[in-house]
Amino acid sequence: MNDCLFCRIIAGEIPSTKVYENEYEGVQYVADNIVKAIRMYNEIHCSNEVYEESQPFVLGLTTGRTPLGLYRELVKRHHEGQISFRNVAVYSLDEFYPIRSTEQQSRNYRIHEEFSSNANNSHEDGALAMARSADPNSAGSQFYFCLGPQHGLDSGYTVFGQTVEGMDVISQLRVGDVINSIRIEHAQA
Repeated sequence: MNDCLFCRIIAGEIPSTKVYENEYEGVQYVADNIVKAIRMYNEIHCSNEVYEESQPFVLGLTTGRTPLGLYRELVKRHHEGQISFRNVAVYSLDEFYPIRSTEQQSRNYRIHEEFSSNANNSHEDGALAMARSADPNSAGSQFYFCLGPQHGLDSGYTVFGQTVEGMDVISQLRVGDVINSIRIEHAQA
């Protein structure tokens, strides 16, 4: 029997439900299976460090508070050299089905409504805001920092954060820079 959960699912086997004593044990189990599945996929589809860009390993993950432990564990394992995400396409499971972008539960609906109804939507120096195309309903996963006030954007782009320290780092960002790691902290009221 294959011990890779995702491999068993692909083969049509329906796994049994497991309940863990604590979050850590559950996170370890899921992270182990993700790492095994990516490694197995890469062994089959990749050779000599040349990746088939047209066929990456597709990893769907949920968002919200629940998977934070898993995300931390996967980042830790990446930093330890246990896994590479070079040939992995990650997408959010809860962004696509069955919610349409016009429904209140949709992330896009909330983003659209925030910039048109939020009185505090101000592009100040250090603001963190959602990027989008010319379509006001197209905001998604891309973002930008304001380097100086940009109030001409207030009525069309959603501000969802404000830099409280580290403007010296943000002012050094350039097009093409890559985020190697990130830590999100919740502000205390």
